[in-house]
Formats: sequence, structure tokens, C-alpha cells
Amino acid sequence: MVRSFKLIAYNRDTDSNIDEYILPSVTSPSGIGFKQKVTVQETDTVDYVVRQVVQKKDIKLTVNFVPPDGYEKAEVFQNWLGQYLSLETYKLVLEYSNGLNNRLVDVYIADYELIPQEAGVVGVQLTLKPLTPNYLRGRQTINIIASRFNKTYPYSYPYRYGGGSLSGNEINNGFIAGIPLCITLHGRIVNPEVSLCDSDGNAYMTIRFSGLTLAAGSQLVIDGINQRIYHIASNGTVTDYFNEIDKDESTFLIARPGISQIQANLDSSEESNPYIEISYIQYVV
Repeated sequence: MVRSFKLIAYNRDTDSNIDEYILPSVTSPSGIGFKQKVTVQETDTVDYVVRQVVQKKDIKLTVNFVPPDGYEKAEVFQNWLGQYLSLETYKLVLEYSNGLNNRLVDVYIADYELIPQEAGVVGVQLTLKPLTPNYLRGRQTINIIASRFNKTYPYSYPYRYGGGSLSGNEINNGFIAGIPLCITLHGRIVNPEVSLCDSDGNAYMTIRFSGLTLAAGSQLVIDGINQRIYHIASNGTVTDYFNEIDKDESTFLIARPGISQIQANLDSSEESNPYIEISYIQYVV
């Protein structure tokens, strides 16, 4: 079974893949997996689980650069990493393939150590600190559109993959913890509002922009994955909108484990085709 590792650099502002580095000849990987922390209330008969958390594990591996020019290859790798060390500007992702599936995790370089080995081989010992759980490549998306009478109609391709599913206006979060959503509203919308509701229809998180009219052709992005709120005008101009959201409501939407329903205000007050795009990353253990 072929096992491979790759580091991917993303621009945080655009969330776009800007560079990749395939790690050659990786040996002694550790931390590929998960661990749990469970708080238990003990009794004489039955112990009760009070809290359960999937914890992040340090990922350690050795990258081997073989002759000829082992040191030169290691220096090229170090310089490549050096370009993307700024966590404010870049996001670094480790992609791991075991021959069956690919899993990704956002990381930062905690330790880099050059280790000369025998026969001209130069090893680099890396310690990577994860910033997220493992997740699957790509995002799952649901769109909610409005008719001219302000009735909303969800449309999506139902799927079931990696523990999550989408059907209609529901998100089924199969992960053990809440997952952040990226909400993109497409105007024209008056007083944009989106809520996450439980199975009984009760809202447990809401984002709202009172007094705001989102013009036709413009977008309002509430990105819980990258913790950003911004407006994209019809001419492509991007403006920070973090201070425009109602502070007495939620700042970002986090879907609870299990099924959540999406409710949205798509009132345009005129002939328009407003819709909302909701996407998320499917985290896995």
C-alpha cells in the first residue's frame, strides 16, 4: 500500500492553494490518528461520562533527502517552508494518503531539525502542531434560493460520505463536535438573517445584519472556517464587514453534532434572485 505526504500552502485572504511540496521518502511517522479525553464521574456501580473531547496530536515524521545533493535538497525544502511560516498570511495543510483515502489537517511547523544520516542521506525531523481535526478534501455545499414571493427553496445534491450528509435544508454533522459554516449571501437581500435550528425548529444560533440592504450582484460572506466577515461588491471590491453584524446575535454559525435545519431571510423587496450558499468542511477522526 502506497503512503504519501504532501504540504500545501494556502493564501488566507483568498483561501486559495498557492503552492505544494510533496515530501519524499517519509519514515517514522507518528501522531497519525486521534486520541480522546473523557471526563468520567465515578460511582460504585456505573461510571458516567461527563465530557468527551477528541484531542489533537502532534504529528512527527522524518523526511529523507537521498544523494546526490542531499543537503542542497534539504535546504530547498527549508527555504520553501520559510516562505509560508507566517500564520497570519498563510495556512499550511498536511495531506496524508494511505492508498485508500486522503485526509488533511491544518498545521504549523513547531520544530525543524536537520539530521545527517549514513550513505549521504540527509534527514529532516519535523514536528507539526495540528490546528484542526482531520478532514476530507473539498467542501460540502447547500444552496437556498428565493422565489419572487419570498418563499425559500433549498436545493442540493444529497450525499452521504465520511460521516456527514446534506438533504434539503438540513445539515447532518457526523463529527463529535460542532463544525463552523461558511455563509455566502447573494443579493439583493434586505436585513439578511440566517439561523441554525434544532429538529424541533428552535433556533440555537443566528447571524443578523439589521438595517443592511445587500445590493443585487454583491455578496456578503460570513466565514466561520477562517473567522472572517467581508462584503464583495459587484465590481469585485472586498470590504471588511466584521463590525456590521448584529452584536447581540452570533458572529459565526457552528452546526451542532447531529441534524440542524437552516432557516434564512431572503426578502429582497423587489424582483431579484437572492440566494444563500452554505458550505462546510467534513471533519473526521
